[in-house]
Amino acid sequence: MAMLPTSASHSGGCTAASAGPEALAAALEASADGVALLDEQGRCRFVNPAACALLGMASTDLLGQPAPFVGPEDEASGTARPRRVVRWRAPGSLREQELEYQRRALPEVGGSRLTVVTFRDVTDVRLQQRRFTAFATAAANIAYAGSLRGTLDTICAQLVETAGLAGAQIFLVDASGNRMRVHGAAPVDRWPPDFTLRLEEVRQR
Repeated sequence: MAMLPTSASHSGGCTAASAGPEALAAALEASADGVALLDEQGRCRFVNPAACALLGMASTDLLGQPAPFVGPEDEASGTARPRRVVRWRAPGSLREQELEYQRRALPEVGGSRLTVVTFRDVTDVRLQQRRFTAFATAAANIAYAGSLRGTLDTICAQLVETAGLAGAQIFLVDASGNRMRVHGAAPVDRWPPDFTLRLEEVRQR
C-alpha cells in the first residue's frame, strides 16, 4: 500500500492531522470499503487494501494509473458528490462488477488538489434489485391468462427474459406447509417430469 499523503482531509469535523497518521492509516487498513486518493488527472496516489481487493489488482499496479471513478468536476472542498455506479472488470477476470462510489474533493495543498473516493461492490445487491423489479413489472403488466398456472408461467417467462436467468419457477405451499407444488415455470421444457417430487424429497429431508 502506498504511503498516505500528509495533506489534511476532513471527515465529520476531524482532520487527518488531529487524528494522527498512525490512527488514520490503521482505520484505512481495516476499512471494508475501498478508499483511493486521486490527483487532478484522476490517477491513483493512494489505495487501501480493500481497494486492491475490490479492483483485483495490486497497489503497485494501481498507483499512477487512471482510476475508473470518472465523473463531473468535484464541487467545493469537503462537498461529496452523489453516489454513482461504474462497471469494472479486473484484468484477466471474466466477472464484471458494479462498484458504487462517492467522490469528495480535499482542500488544496501546495497547489495540488486531491480527491478521495470511497467505493464498494454492489453487484449482487443490484442484481437482486433488478430481479425483484422484473418480477413486479411482469406481474403488473401481464393480463390474466385464463388460468393461474398459465399466468404464472407467463410471469416466469418474463423473468427469464428480463433478468437474464437460466430458468424460473414459482412454488406454492399449502397452509399446513406439508405440500408444495410448482405453479409456474420457464422454460417449461427444462424440468424433468418428476422434478417436483425430487424437490419435495429434498425439502422433507
